[in-house]
Amino acid sequence: MSEEYSETVVNSWGDNYITSLLAVILGLFLFFGSFILLFWNEGRLNLSEVAKTAIEISATQPNQKAIGKLISTTGTITSTQALGDNLFLVPGSYSIVDRTVEMFSWYEKTRTEERKNLNGSVSKTTYYDYSKGWTNDPKDSKDFKYSATHHNPKKAYSDQHYTTSGAKVGLYNINMADFEKVMQRKNSCESNSSETSYPTGKGIYLNDNSRLQLSSQLVKSSGDVRLINNYLFQGKGTPENPSIGDVRICYNTIPINSTVTVFGKLEAANQITAYNAPRNTKFHQLFTINRSEAIKTLKSEFTNWTWIFRIFGFLAMSFGIIFAIEPVNMLLRLIPFFGQWVGEISVYLSFFVGFVLTTATIFFSQLLHNPLVLIAVIITTLIILLGLKKIKQYILN
Repeated sequence: MSEEYSETVVNSWGDNYITSLLAVILGLFLFFGSFILLFWNEGRLNLSEVAKTAIEISATQPNQKAIGKLISTTGTITSTQALGDNLFLVPGSYSIVDRTVEMFSWYEKTRTEERKNLNGSVSKTTYYDYSKGWTNDPKDSKDFKYSATHHNPKKAYSDQHYTTSGAKVGLYNINMADFEKVMQRKNSCESNSSETSYPTGKGIYLNDNSRLQLSSQLVKSSGDVRLINNYLFQGKGTPENPSIGDVRICYNTIPINSTVTVFGKLEAANQITAYNAPRNTKFHQLFTINRSEAIKTLKSEFTNWTWIFRIFGFLAMSFGIIFAIEPVNMLLRLIPFFGQWVGEISVYLSFFVGFVLTTATIFFSQLLHNPLVLIAVIITTLIILLGLKKIKQYILN
């Protein structure tokens, strides 16, 4: 059940016009910033292309010729250390333990409705809807409009990942602490969905089967900590009727003796470390899938983020135009019917112009980031122009 509150504010035409003048600054920032974002996005390092250049070596046979080079190897990961989370998980045969903690908390959703009055003022009614639910990232209730009656405590335990020491993949030593981030981690104890996170050059990739199936032998559950289904529950309420602040904890792991694929630099004869990739990027990745699937994952990740930034750049450019011309639109709205019509048309035109400029920026950014392609385009253009010139001369003669 949710709770809803509302608040209405009436802003005069003068107040709104001053606000629109201030919005021009934001609009110009978004407009010009979108060009920078789009240009940077088209030149991002594609980690899948880096991975393709890795020399594939056997995990069970030494390879002296590959020392100092970027390599990939697929083999069994082993370690002599028992790994837990220093909390509830009993140390066991895991190469990595990734802990997910969810808290039952308040959500705040807002929506605003506007009504234009005959005197030029605008009545804005903001609705605040509060509901409860499980989340991996509870919001600070200090930012809520009605925080006094909708308080979220601090999450009792944090998300954390732990890695084993003394790990090896076949013959090769791996320092698991070199991997900075867990990718495709699960942010819910009830679903197997993966969170979207920006790729890193030094990551550990979980898979869809990484959820640890808990049992009484694997966890320390006592007192107010109970094993429910496949997660631990702690709090004042019950799993069926939780209270604000209750938590549930689950784990994702890569077990010892799993088959993994590692990318990195072959250091000496038996050590794999981070490889110095282009643009000062340290490249060191661990996957629970084979080499080809790992490269596909990196490519899909790169493509998805490329389109996320393209869409964001398009929206920033379009809204930048809308904000920048808002003072003019407000003056035109003083003209009955005509002003309203022009205002609506300007919004559509802003998105159209934003689309054209975004497409052009992406095209020219790709050319500037690929000198060979740029040279080819210039040569082709010159050839076409010379051809047209000769055709024109031939016709005139």
